[in-house]
Amino acid sequence: ERELRQQMRRMRDAIEQAQLRFDLACDEDLVDSCIFELNALSARYRFLVRQAKQLQEETRPAVLV
Repeated sequence: ERELRQQMRRMRDAIEQAQLRFDLACDEDLVDSCIFELNALSARYRFLVRQAKQLQEETRPAVLV
C-alpha cells in the first residue's frame, strides 16, 4: 500500500510537470506531444486509483449483520 501511494504521488507530480510544459509550449508538435503525455499519465493515475480502491476493499474487515 505504501508503494502504491508513492507511485500515485509521483504520478501526480509528473502530471503537474507535464501540465506546466503544455502551458509553455508554443510549437504545435510540442503541444500535441504534451497532450499525449498528459493523457498517458492520467490513464496511469486512474489505474493506480483503481488499484488503491481494490486494495482498500480487500483489506477492509467484513461487516457482520
